Amino acid sequence: AHLHSKRRCTLEERSLVVIKPDAVLDKRDTEIKNFLISKGVTIIQEKNLWFTAEMLNAFYLYSIPKASFEKMVELYAKSFAILIVFEGEGAIAVGQETKNFFRRKYNYDYYGSTIHAADNAEEYAREVDLLNSSCDKF
Repeated sequence: AHLHSKRRCTLEERSLVVIKPDAVLDKRDTEIKNFLISKGVTIIQEKNLWFTAEMLNAFYLYSIPKASFEKMVELYAKSFAILIVFEGEGAIAVGQETKNFFRRKYNYDYYGSTIHAADNAEEYAREVDLLNSSCDKF
């Protein structure tokens, strides 16, 4: 099953968030999902995923300095992450709002920063393609 397998005839914008392991361990996932829903988007897919070092390297290709990569791998080894794909008007902006809100509210440290959200439609497409190629890990 692909992350956007519940396809409908729709022109709704889609995005994704990743609830990072520290937030999963602290049981922040329900609060984050409720926040998304309160913004008018519909969650269409949710998966728990253990990120491997190879997946992290590909997923955060442009945003993690190589010197900090080991710390990222260590943080992601604590727990699975929760991937949420959602759709609705302004989905990318809702993802960014959700990320900014929860990073301010629960800031573990830079890499354990609660949540990741796609920055734009191109990043969403790249990330979904990468995650779909890892479906055997689900």
